[in-house]
Amino acid sequence: KDGKLCLPDLEMSLRTAKACGMTRTPCWFVGRLVNAQYKDARNFDAKRDGDLLRELSLRALEIGRAEGFEQVIVVPSDEPNDPDNVKLPIARKLLQAAKGIPGVRLAVTSGGESLKQLADLHQVSILPGGSKPQEFAETKAAGREVWLYENNTTTGHNPLWSRFVFGCFGWRGGFAGISGWTYPLHTYAPYDERPRVDAEGQAIPEFDGEGRPINTVVWEAIREGVDDRRYLDTLGQLVARAQAQGQTEPAAEAQKALDELRADIPLDFSDFGYVHNEYGEPLPGKRDAAWFAANRERIAAAILKLKQHLDGK
Repeated sequence: KDGKLCLPDLEMSLRTAKACGMTRTPCWFVGRLVNAQYKDARNFDAKRDGDLLRELSLRALEIGRAEGFEQVIVVPSDEPNDPDNVKLPIARKLLQAAKGIPGVRLAVTSGGESLKQLADLHQVSILPGGSKPQEFAETKAAGREVWLYENNTTTGHNPLWSRFVFGCFGWRGGFAGISGWTYPLHTYAPYDERPRVDAEGQAIPEFDGEGRPINTVVWEAIREGVDDRRYLDTLGQLVARAQAQGQTEPAAEAQKALDELRADIPLDFSDFGYVHNEYGEPLPGKRDAAWFAANRERIAAAILKLKQHLDGK
């Protein structure tokens, strides 16, 4: 319209995100728009779709800045490391075409070695058959930012699982962020009163008549996980501050709480074992509500105690 690419869904999504208090960097998946997915791959044209990806990215950045976001993350291809090598070459060409736009960061969900130097951000999967812990370290070593790519369609709709993944496990793995795929599926029974509305279990509506997001139990569980991560990061920052000030004994005592929790969380999810109950979700094992409460209390107490040393109160 008037010479400008119109992206009304993106504008509405960013406004909704702000209304929910999500004001950090937005992540936008554009694979279908640039013929990067399976059913569209036959229509891919490197010049046309590469140019379109640049245009989409620049326009997304313009819209984002108008809404108060300084940068955007653009994902041109979803899980391009397919075994039949359809999406991987397309992802490589798209990343090359859009690389280097100031304010735009390019991300891929998995992708392997050949994309490490092309994407700014890698979202790695913890699902069976997904990325292994050593791949997290290898991707980080290549200078890439690593996020966790959580998929509740496959791991199910267990609030404890979601809290764990978005909190303690994200911290344990050192992930810079976590992206939740298909999170609207969290809104169906048995976690709220509304039934599924179609055979695929999609939860519609996700917003009320005035456009406000409808809350869900798993959404709250994710929020609790994010708060767990904030407690852990806060204590880690205070430990570093105490060490810098030469307060080695208080720092070591606080660090012990972090070290013991880290030792209790295997990166390979071996204590979960992907055992599924009747709803299809991983069983929480020993990580029940009491486990989360005890860890939150211990970390909070360590924060308060260390702050007393640092503040002299």
